[in-house]
Amino acid sequence: MGYSGGIYSKPILGGFSDVANLYLQGKMQVINIRQQVRQQRSEELQALAEQAAEIEATGVSEIDKLYQQGANDLRQAASDAHTANILGRTNRGVATARVNNYTSQASQLANASTIIKTKVDEMDKEILNGKVNDYSRAKYLRGWFTEQNLVPRYIKIPVDPNDASKGYTQVPQYQTMGTEMIDGKLHYRKTSNFLNTNTGVEEVQTRLTSINEMSNTPDLFMQFDVNDYVKESTNAIGQSQAVDLVPGQPAGSPPPFTSQQTITAQGGNTQIYTRVIAPSRLIQVADMIETDINAVLQDDKKVISILSEYYNARAIGDEGFGGMKDQSQINDLFGETEYTDQSTGVVTKIPQFYDKNGDGITLSNTDSSGNIIDPTIIQLDAYNNEEITDDQRSIVGAILRKKMLNAFNIKLSDFKIRDILKAKKPKGDESLSVLASVYTKNGQTTTTDFDNINTMISLTEAQNANNTSLTTQILQERNTNGFTTRGFNNQVAATVFKPTNEYGSINIGNEFQEVLSENMLISDLYNKKLDKIRGVGFSEDPSGTGNSRIFVTGDVIVAETEADWNQTSGGQNAASSGYSTNSKQQVVSESVSVLEDSKIQRLYQNLYANVPGFDAKMRGLGFTGPTAKSSTFGNSAYVDAIITYIKDKKNNAL
Repeated sequence: MGYSGGIYSKPILGGFSDVANLYLQGKMQVINIRQQVRQQRSEELQALAEQAAEIEATGVSEIDKLYQQGANDLRQAASDAHTANILGRTNRGVATARVNNYTSQASQLANASTIIKTKVDEMDKEILNGKVNDYSRAKYLRGWFTEQNLVPRYIKIPVDPNDASKGYTQVPQYQTMGTEMIDGKLHYRKTSNFLNTNTGVEEVQTRLTSINEMSNTPDLFMQFDVNDYVKESTNAIGQSQAVDLVPGQPAGSPPPFTSQQTITAQGGNTQIYTRVIAPSRLIQVADMIETDINAVLQDDKKVISILSEYYNARAIGDEGFGGMKDQSQINDLFGETEYTDQSTGVVTKIPQFYDKNGDGITLSNTDSSGNIIDPTIIQLDAYNNEEITDDQRSIVGAILRKKMLNAFNIKLSDFKIRDILKAKKPKGDESLSVLASVYTKNGQTTTTDFDNINTMISLTEAQNANNTSLTTQILQERNTNGFTTRGFNNQVAATVFKPTNEYGSINIGNEFQEVLSENMLISDLYNKKLDKIRGVGFSEDPSGTGNSRIFVTGDVIVAETEADWNQTSGGQNAASSGYSTNSKQQVVSESVSVLEDSKIQRLYQNLYANVPGFDAKMRGLGFTGPTAKSSTFGNSAYVDAIITYIKDKKNNAL
């Protein structure tokens, strides 16, 4: 019902004595609650005081002063929390939570020396055994005392930054410690001075580290062994398709692009190989080197570990910080060096560090005055997080690049012109490198046909099934007649390879095998990766257009060495089972892959770009440009272009 005006009154049901009793009871409840709250506050402050009382004097005045200041900051913060509650600015629960937090921090403060010493001792052990880089210790001790607090040191400040002849004055180098409450957290505040070599002026910087951070697990930077990295990376690249491995050690002084590699096979046996890089493949090797280097440069901790190892890189004020380098010192470290030809006296400037193009690196990170920022100083943001500069990444990349090129015996002059080396194609007509595939069938030489394809797939299928007796029978029939009449079970092969189809195939010369394999990642009919493409063929269904397919033949690696194969095959000889060995002495098996359209396009364009005379030959056959444009078959007629090309080879084969 809505209010209709007037004064509302209700008669008092009891006497005035009852009202007085109610008032007194309420007052007593308030008094009791206040006493309980006071008691709780007293207990909370007492708990904090007990934790603070655990702080023991160390005998080092600076440390004892820090403890006393921190304890006072925490007591004041607890008192402020209760005052805020009394004045109604916050509720009781919030005040209690804050005081409990300060009590916890007081406990950490009381045990700071023990906690920090334990963590530093543990780090020192890992640093000594080579697992952890000593930058980890320097970073952790940004929030604590170091020997620089205890040993007198001085920095030289020029009397006149613009006139060195006026001399220098020595100023004590210091690091002072204090505490500061920030957002309810006790922080250690370290202040230090240093010389800004660009201005000649003494500067002061402050670092803040929370007490919780000093109690947590230190942020570790693992030691990055550059030599181990280079060895692993070059060994991996050495076993790629871009590098030939020849058994045996290089004789005498290895020629350019030639180096040594040791491979450990299964069972622990080792064998020494000579790595040989063809000049035309140098660009592939360089790309793999840059890929590996970029992976390192994306990891800030690895970059810092390398900078620490080579240049003792530190943040300003860190333990071990050796001062800021001036512009002349920076140029001496990272600029060009002069080389004097003793026979001519000609002086040539040579970069000490070079980029991925082989040019000297140019430092570009500058301060507000345009001075190059010292790359040996680790930059920190407002939260003490490392910020790696582009210059620092360039320097680390150059260190790795130089070592890897040296490992491969690649000169800087060759590295710079690798694109030109790739562009140099073998002389002569393309027929010297690409020939029609033929084999002997019933004593006669013939081109690829169904019997040839059927034999290859049947043998591979028997080998994959470890069917020794069937493998032996197929090999005997192939040796006698050139083919086998035994069929295969692979369903994909059955839809592509039929007795009624027309076939043709070409063999690819050695200089193009790896080029054709580049970035294609082809798997055979049994989902095994082809290590090297050796032939390209077609299967054309005469029943209609659109049923033609392109296939490639190549090697599938079965074992890394023949010894490995003998061990896993129960002592069988690889050759007796239809296997062969490649230039790297790996045991391989020939296999087949049917290509999808995208890989047919890539294969055609690789042939177009790399086989001498291929473009002229294709124009003569009616296909123009890398898109295989044809007036008969239309644009992007890659399948028809390859079939036409192989048929031309086939007609001229016999």
